[in-house]
Amino acid sequence: MIKSLVILLSVFATNLATVDPLTINEIRAIFYKAAEDNDVADQFFEQFEVLNTSNNGTLIGYHGMAHLLLAKHSWNPYTKLEYFYSGKDLLERSIVVDPQNVELRFLRFCVQQNAPFFLGYDDNLEEDKQKIVYGWQTITDLDLKRRIRNYMLSADCCDQQELAMFNSK
Repeated sequence: MIKSLVILLSVFATNLATVDPLTINEIRAIFYKAAEDNDVADQFFEQFEVLNTSNNGTLIGYHGMAHLLLAKHSWNPYTKLEYFYSGKDLLERSIVVDPQNVELRFLRFCVQQNAPFFLGYDDNLEEDKQKIVYGWQTITDLDLKRRIRNYMLSADCCDQQELAMFNSK
């Protein structure tokens, strides 16, 4: 009986290991849908709760964003704050793991630009904007580049020179 259980568990574990993980473009696409849809946000969160993100800054960052989306969609003030702070901590940890990652700086920039002022989460706006602006030319991921460009052009956060740079593609 125990031998059968061990065999069954090892087959199940092998099948789990062969499931293709989501690509970063798929993660981004789901994230942007989750920003607008509570049910998708719940599913996005659940995916990250079971995913091992411990050594990948980008995945840690999107795990944090999953928490922040639940904060956005939650109606209970206590739950909102709980998800906000856990998401913020994960996002900050992701940047410690990978401080030169422009995508993580972009995510934090967006959060800080849109966080309510009373949370006091706006200390890195200028630093992150500079990382985004200076890292812009080095981004080879066209999906990421398009998303950053669209946001920066619409967010009313850039001077004329920066707008010209983002407009030049």
